[in-house]
Amino acid sequence: MFFRYHSKRPLILFVLIVVFIMNTCTNDKNPVGPFYANGFALYLLADATIPATKASMEKLDTLTLNEDPLINLAGIKQYSWKDHSFSVTDEVWENVRQVVQSRQSVFGIPFVIVAQNSRRYLGAFWFAYSSIAPTFPHIESIDFLIKDSKPSVLTIQKGWSADVDVRDDPLVYEALKRANKLAE
Repeated sequence: MFFRYHSKRPLILFVLIVVFIMNTCTNDKNPVGPFYANGFALYLLADATIPATKASMEKLDTLTLNEDPLINLAGIKQYSWKDHSFSVTDEVWENVRQVVQSRQSVFGIPFVIVAQNSRRYLGAFWFAYSSIAPTFPHIESIDFLIKDSKPSVLTIQKGWSADVDVRDDPLVYEALKRANKLAE
């Protein structure tokens, strides 16, 4: 009896170590939580000092995202797939306005579009006064800087030199359609 009990200890210890290592060895710096697993969300980066131009040089799965999205399905009223514009709630508009006003940069404020628990593409909030052309999808941010402006519609524009339009992602489309947010 003594030998059987003690011979299982190394096996149990080994299993615990393997489980620990498997949980800590992931390329994703912060997987998206289960609430957004089948949905759509726009996340800012956790490090607010990284501009969009620098983020665009990194692999998408190496960027650390904020814990909570800036925009999720609850904040989207309707999404037009034709031009990738979407209407948002007043709360989302104010949250985006605060971010844009506090982090103005000619290099853009990066965001990551997540659909069905998968990072789909990098985009940025972009400022018209920047002399740098955004080569990735972007949301023009001038309306957020005008004090009384409140159109509540955002448009993710195509990158200036993009051959492939990453906005036309099938997982994004499916997530928006399943949530009944899509206006085709």
